[in-house]
Amino acid sequence: MNVFSSPNKLPYFAIMLSSKLMLNDLTYRIMAEKMLELAQDQPGYLGAEYGSGEMDLLMTYWQTKAAAEDWLSHDIQRRTLSIGENFWYEEYSLKLFEVVKDMSFKYSNQGLHASRFPRIVTERGVLKILDEAQAPLLHDYINQEKNFLAQWEPLRSDGYYSLETCQLRVREMRRDFLEDKGIVFCFLSPNEDRMLAYSNYSNIIRGVFQACNLGYSLRESEQGKGIMQEVL
Repeated sequence: MNVFSSPNKLPYFAIMLSSKLMLNDLTYRIMAEKMLELAQDQPGYLGAEYGSGEMDLLMTYWQTKAAAEDWLSHDIQRRTLSIGENFWYEEYSLKLFEVVKDMSFKYSNQGLHASRFPRIVTERGVLKILDEAQAPLLHDYINQEKNFLAQWEPLRSDGYYSLETCQLRVREMRRDFLEDKGIVFCFLSPNEDRMLAYSNYSNIIRGVFQACNLGYSLRESEQGKGIMQEVL
């Protein structure tokens, strides 16, 4: 998700959902994605921002106050919040703001890699945490290698192989890295148009022990070339 800025359309309006969660499970994350998709289909929608931590913040932006108020009182959003009161939320607040000033900055030197997410160029490819726009690479990988990898993986439902699930997984990869919960490095071809391998460092323990669990997979066509050793 990108930083939202619309300095040429002032004033515009924002709806902020701030919440503390009792449960942040897959069902909640899918629900949140569905609500964002619903917002995008509403008249006057401009964009959105999301941040998670001890408190989650979801901001949606609207061209007019009327459009923002329509989203604030949208039946499906109201019903979803009502369900959330019984399952996910410890507490939440829903607010409407008018944005009267918007100052923005974006780093302009694209020749330097200034992201918080590592990108490591190796002899035969690029090792990185996927961008959200690269979810189709993960989708192609798990579907093209489904039969080959099945002997080492648990049984998967059909939903696991959908693009929507892959998009959700990429967002989780990025969030887990920032929260130091896990690191998923995907190994891509040099021009980053094909995913060749996958490595997952989970259950990270810091301090003196400095340990984790490691899982990995590799395309059938790339077996026996030393690529996994290069990745690790």
